[in-house]
Amino acid sequence: MQEVPSPGNLILRKAIWYEMIITGSAILVRSGSSQGVIEALEAVPEVTIQARSDSGTELIVNLEADDSTALDDLCARLKRSIPAIVDISHVSVHFEDEVERMIGRSKQQREES
Repeated sequence: MQEVPSPGNLILRKAIWYEMIITGSAILVRSGSSQGVIEALEAVPEVTIQARSDSGTELIVNLEADDSTALDDLCARLKRSIPAIVDISHVSVHFEDEVERMIGRSKQQREES
């Protein structure tokens, strides 16, 4: 993925390092394996299962991690320990309140200039 330089990108990069990350993620599962995957995911405290498709090949979950490194580690650990997981895609990412604080500081700095 190519990154376009902008103040927004800088804000998100900084937020990744300072605040807890909560994602809305889609997990693609091998056909016929959904029940075992669900049982394994239920044992992981950082994972909350929200929904599954009728076919059972797609799960919607929330993942929680302290920072981007921890999120990457969690996804790698899930894929390694649950072989029926084909892919994990983050649909939405929430960075707690850090982004708003950073935007507020930026606005205040512009007003002081």
